[in-house]
Amino acid sequence: MALLMETFQINFDPSKGEEQNEPETVIFDQDINPQNVEVTVSGFEAKYSDKDHELLELKVDTSITEKTTRSVKVMGSFLLRDSSGNIDDRYEGFIKGVVFAEMAETPEEVLTVTALRQFPQAWLSLALKAKA
Repeated sequence: MALLMETFQINFDPSKGEEQNEPETVIFDQDINPQNVEVTVSGFEAKYSDKDHELLELKVDTSITEKTTRSVKVMGSFLLRDSSGNIDDRYEGFIKGVVFAEMAETPEEVLTVTALRQFPQAWLSLALKAKA
């Protein structure tokens, strides 16, 4: 099967007080197999909005929340915490990612695979005769 991929970017506005979570819907031009979909981070930017701080924790994560035959909903999670341990300083940034999906089988491919599974001896016999 063919592998399709679509890129995305999730922006996080300046915020403080909690971890930021933002959804993003990634649309494919072709049907995909929702059972074989993965998301990964391809890049990010994280910074304090007002001034520099010692870094205690940085979290950049993506997860899939919903899948259909043409779209994948992704949740981006983002956190920047300074050495005080509190989330009391404004932070912002973005996450870039890629969704990988297996292209859905066409009806012709399904028919061929089904026929091969049901009648392997017949296909093997035809292939050997054609070669001779």
